[in-house]
Amino acid sequence: LTQLDDILIALQDHSDPKFMADVLHKKGSILLQIGRTAEARELANKAFKQYNDLSDLMGSAKVNILLARIANHESDYDNATYFLKQSININRHANYPLGVGATLNELIYTLMVSGQFDEAWTHMLEMKQIAMDIDYFAMLMAAKQFEIEISRARKQWAQAEAGLDDYLKLSTEENFTRGLFKHKLFGLDLALDQEQPTRAQNYIDQIQEHIDKSGENRLQPRLNFQQARLYFLQDKDA
Repeated sequence: LTQLDDILIALQDHSDPKFMADVLHKKGSILLQIGRTAEARELANKAFKQYNDLSDLMGSAKVNILLARIANHESDYDNATYFLKQSININRHANYPLGVGATLNELIYTLMVSGQFDEAWTHMLEMKQIAMDIDYFAMLMAAKQFEIEISRARKQWAQAEAGLDDYLKLSTEENFTRGLFKHKLFGLDLALDQEQPTRAQNYIDQIQEHIDKSGENRLQPRLNFQQARLYFLQDKDA
């Protein structure tokens, strides 16, 4: 933030509105990360005006994403959805499929959090198609994760299981080590949702082994919560 403030001071004496807009956007993004949302929104709006004055559509698209993240932070999902759809429209107009897919990723999350699973599913299918069209494996795997999570939320177990199988198949084919592990996390969620204690315990044991060997302790609270769900399912004292 200090470095960005120094740049903003230096820019006062120079005519470089594009650079100024970029710096305002970057500072707004950092302010959001540390929870200073009112200041983040103020800078985002300033950056948005700068980009619009320059007719910089792609700049406007990325500020819309920042504004959506601010709205999501405040649980204002209607505005978040609006800003993300504005960004998607700009990326479509610019024929930039990577930008469309990346923004769909954020839109799907917002729609899921706000309980709009049918619309989230439609956008997931589009995101998956874009990922295949541009051969972007990471985007495809993100779409497959959404497929599993949306199916779980809608209690469409067969669809969720099929998505889980596809996720494992793709991870195996691409030797995607992280995907092979995340498959276990998704499988545990699904096993508990369907009240399958034996299957759930098997996943818990595998995940605990990974944590113990890798030292990835940030996963322990999530696993503890799932263990508590299993105890509840088994009617045991935690």
